[in-house]
Amino acid sequence: METELFSWDGWDGDHECMVFYNVTLKVPVGDIPAGTKFDSAVINHTNEGKGVLQLNNYGEEKDGVGEVNLVAEFRLHIKVGERIS
Repeated sequence: METELFSWDGWDGDHECMVFYNVTLKVPVGDIPAGTKFDSAVINHTNEGKGVLQLNNYGEEKDGVGEVNLVAEFRLHIKVGERIS
């Protein structure tokens, strides 16, 4: 699913939460146009069983820890497309 929303350079995570790095939107997301770049996108499946997409940019690093600035947060919904078999 995430390949339909954005491209990325790297990722890590598990079955509950995935973090993608150096993200570029492929399609508009809410009021944010396609082509917009973010330092990271987080897909979190642990929010009361509902998917959430967070788009973030990083701020200044302090004491070896980078500041994460939440730009936007969206609820994720799944749609079923056309039958393929």
